[in-house]
Amino acid sequence: MKRWIAALLCIALVQGAGCQRIYLPKEAIEEAHAGLPANLENDPGVAVPTGSTATGAPANVDFPDREAYYVSLEEALARGLESGTASARGGAGQGLVDDNLVSNTGGGSLNNQVDTIRILALNPAIQTAAMEQSLARFDAVWVSAANWTVTDNLQQGLASFNNGQTVAVSSSIVKGLPTGGVSNISFITNYQALSTPPAGAFGVLNPQYTTSLQFGFEQPLWRDYGVEINQLLNRLPGIGGSTMPAAAAGAFNGRQTVNSQQPSFTGTGSEGILIARTRLDASKSEFERNLNGLVLNVEVAYWRLYQAYGRLYAYEEVLRIAHKAWIINQAKFTAGTVGPAVYHPIRAQYEEFRGERVAALGAVLEAERNLRGLMGLPMEDGRRLVPVTSPTLAPYQPNWDAAIQDAMFQRPELSLARDNLRLAQYNLQVAKNFLKPDLRFTGFYQPIGFGTRLDGDGTFVDGSGTQRPTNAFRSLSSGDFNNWSMGLTLSVPIGFRFENAAVRGSRLALAQSYYLLKDQEERATRALTQQYQKLAEWYRLIETRRAERKAYAEAVESRFREFAAGKTTVADFLLDSQRRLATAQVKEYEAISEYNNTLARFEWAKGNILKHNNVVISEGQLPPGTGVRAVEHERERTQATVLRERPLPFLQPGRMVGDLKGNPTIVNLDEGPLVPQPQANPPAAAMPNGNLNFQPGQPGQPRQLPNVNPASGFELPQS
Repeated sequence: MKRWIAALLCIALVQGAGCQRIYLPKEAIEEAHAGLPANLENDPGVAVPTGSTATGAPANVDFPDREAYYVSLEEALARGLESGTASARGGAGQGLVDDNLVSNTGGGSLNNQVDTIRILALNPAIQTAAMEQSLARFDAVWVSAANWTVTDNLQQGLASFNNGQTVAVSSSIVKGLPTGGVSNISFITNYQALSTPPAGAFGVLNPQYTTSLQFGFEQPLWRDYGVEINQLLNRLPGIGGSTMPAAAAGAFNGRQTVNSQQPSFTGTGSEGILIARTRLDASKSEFERNLNGLVLNVEVAYWRLYQAYGRLYAYEEVLRIAHKAWIINQAKFTAGTVGPAVYHPIRAQYEEFRGERVAALGAVLEAERNLRGLMGLPMEDGRRLVPVTSPTLAPYQPNWDAAIQDAMFQRPELSLARDNLRLAQYNLQVAKNFLKPDLRFTGFYQPIGFGTRLDGDGTFVDGSGTQRPTNAFRSLSSGDFNNWSMGLTLSVPIGFRFENAAVRGSRLALAQSYYLLKDQEERATRALTQQYQKLAEWYRLIETRRAERKAYAEAVESRFREFAAGKTTVADFLLDSQRRLATAQVKEYEAISEYNNTLARFEWAKGNILKHNNVVISEGQLPPGTGVRAVEHERERTQATVLRERPLPFLQPGRMVGDLKGNPTIVNLDEGPLVPQPQANPPAAAMPNGNLNFQPGQPGQPRQLPNVNPASGFELPQS
């Protein structure tokens, strides 16, 4: 008896060896669910709208004044990585937030229609759970069953011998094997008590207990055989059930479908382990692809906001010149020294620049809206974002060979294409597996014990005259009765027509996947080539447009001095120079912005943008010691930058907009503001500080502005 108990425990431990621990610790799971409603799983009311969370109406060109919130590029990226959006609107790296809402796609989930980082971050975890389902098919299953039956037939002939009570109890541990087979150990006890047992030569034990241990094994020998193919199949080969109780066989076969509801409300088998692992790798690559897009879009949107502020600053400065010219011309027109042909074009130029400034202010608001959306900030919080990170103005000469190697190995899109090719190879292996005949081996060994009870030490004499114990357990441990069976089953489709068609389709799909990979590599090369070429182009444009702006600034200075001295014949030249100065300055801001955008796009095209921005993807909880969010660190650094660095027009134009405070200041675009010139009695109608809604003068009523042209770096003469 002891040796059978020891054997039972040993086999049970072997059977249960497939159990595995949860793939994430409890703390990591709790952290992933932080911020969710307390009763999300059971409360249907969480979907009820609660109203707008905005603090007020968003700013517009009529009411743009808000407190300046200085934000660095690093802080913008940190906030975007927390709750931003990886938008692909308009193509990769356009810096535009996607405002499209979800739509009905035929009953499927809507989660794949949005690209918010908080939603995307759950996809690899969901795929990891799917892989756990695939691995779980090799976990042992414990199946127990108990059935009571009462038979009460008419007391007639041999049929009356069946009358009575029967009880069948079984308990099995069933485990799938890596080779595709199934093993089991079952403990079975049957009880029978007949009402009218036969007598004489047909006498039976009554009541009778039958106890048995059954060791069963089923194994495919041809098709579905082997560790590799069973890591690809989406189920273990079905078992016939001849080597175990029917209840155990039915439960094990039923467990090959996962607990999921499709639209048909039927379970579907989990994918093969290698396929599930490949899909997990693809899910991680897809998450990295979206993260690359998020970082790129945030950076592009950041420099687009910088560019918008630069455009606004440029038109504010030429507006000052035009306003000063209008003041001078208004006095001459009132005195009658100039006629309408001279006066009205100057006033029209002033109004033109007012309109351009309004358009530039609208561009600032739109650029801020896009950046807020990509960063995951609310559309209005009473602050206006002001970029303070200085753009890169140094030349960059990348190594083409190293760049193309980085792109081939680091672009997550190419990893997705390679995973797609690997899946096609797996599918072909699975299809070839079904070209083999299905040959299976089945066998079991079953020690049995008989008796009239389950305890005691009594005996009885069987039909052969042998004395047997009445204790069924003692009879089982004696090893006197042993059943065993083995057999082979062969199933061969005639012609393999279905199987050959599947193989042909899988080969075509494999060829298609290979061509897809080569196409993606060519596209990646083209994208990298474009950014490589644009780097030199935009840097040279910075140089030429800076020279252009300086030349026009000198032209405006000389023309304005002549105009202020009364040479009205040069008014047209002054107007043209002012317009060209504004255009040149805007183009220089554009070149600087696009050069920095191209630097980011080049790193993105190499697949290196995360490493370039010190972003690392990791699983599970934050590392120990990471007690402060990256956003808080970057916020502190931003505040230190604002205190440490003085604002320069071409480095931080957002801080220069409307920043003269009514005091004339000589400003050079390349060097920044110099020492303000003292003014005992500044004009009462001077430009207010920081007021983005500045509307200098009304039609026909010009008012005094600071006597300075910050755009060109010279002091304007007094009228």
